[in-house]
Amino acid sequence: MSTSASQCHDVYLILMLQLLFTLGVIALFVFEENTRRFIRMNYYIHYMALAVFIAVYIGLACSGNMRRKYPTNIILLSIFTVAAAFLMGTISSFHKTNTVLIAVGICAAVCFAVTLFSFHTKFDFTTCGGILCILLLILVLFGIIAIFVRERVMTLIYAGLGAVVFMMYLAYDTQMLMGGKNVEISPEEYILAAIQLYIDVIYIFMFLLMLIGVGQE
Repeated sequence: MSTSASQCHDVYLILMLQLLFTLGVIALFVFEENTRRFIRMNYYIHYMALAVFIAVYIGLACSGNMRRKYPTNIILLSIFTVAAAFLMGTISSFHKTNTVLIAVGICAAVCFAVTLFSFHTKFDFTTCGGILCILLLILVLFGIIAIFVRERVMTLIYAGLGAVVFMMYLAYDTQMLMGGKNVEISPEEYILAAIQLYIDVIYIFMFLLMLIGVGQE
């Protein structure tokens, strides 16, 4: 069952609200010096946000009732977005202001280009689910290695690979939302669709921030 145009509109409206809120939090953490200093001195906030982010995501991803029942789905989506925004904000606070601005600009341009390409290309990215899972597994293993091998080149490769993998996921999730492809998402799953697109975008931003930050060093 393909998603209607109105439901696509709803998903992208939710996504825009999520991204605008996230951008506002990042701006607060980067431009407001007292907030930036507080976050750097209290990094436990990052881990608290990470725990909430993972817990709510697992709940929404695994429970169809939670993500379909109103207003539970909206409340959980809001908590998820706040946690994700705080994650991106805390990460951004440890980078230079111009690095964050460059990453935001490139991320916006890349996501727009990938989305536009996904809507108009004849290639069906939804047939590549298995390949994407393998690439994600390689990325996770690479990340574990990068934790112990703290080399600049290793970090650059990891960040570049991460950005490319999540660009492919963005194309995959966009075409699932469009419908008419090998894999489609149910019209009832607009919350899940918004979450998946949002995660793709923030991970692209995170890896680009890492890539640009290491490159500037």
